[in-house]
Amino acid sequence: MPSLLQTILLVDDHQILRAGLRQILDGHWQICGEAENGREAVEKALSLKPDLILMDISMPVVNGLEATKQIRHLGVPTKIAILSMHDSDQVAKQAEKAGAHAFLTKTCSPIELVDRIAVLLA
Repeated sequence: MPSLLQTILLVDDHQILRAGLRQILDGHWQICGEAENGREAVEKALSLKPDLILMDISMPVVNGLEATKQIRHLGVPTKIAILSMHDSDQVAKQAEKAGAHAFLTKTCSPIELVDRIAVLLA
């Protein structure tokens, strides 16, 4: 069962997607913040120390893969799940190499998203 005490940082350059993710995940976990690019994600990972970051890949300023690498390099123990429109084994491998714990596509169902996050945070 998901815990309301665990925190999630939502990172995507599209406000409507962040709002939709918040609506799906709120009530299961605490959404501690949002970022619209990778640079903001790194800054908020350091300041908020969320249990999980749900990170898009394709974003302006710093992309999600580079932000993931930076967060790992800084030693932040946060789990990172990449959520991307790119559905390929190559992109999933790039996410893993960058330090992500999971790779999800934006075509997954809300139930699948909640289930995968619950497993990551268990």
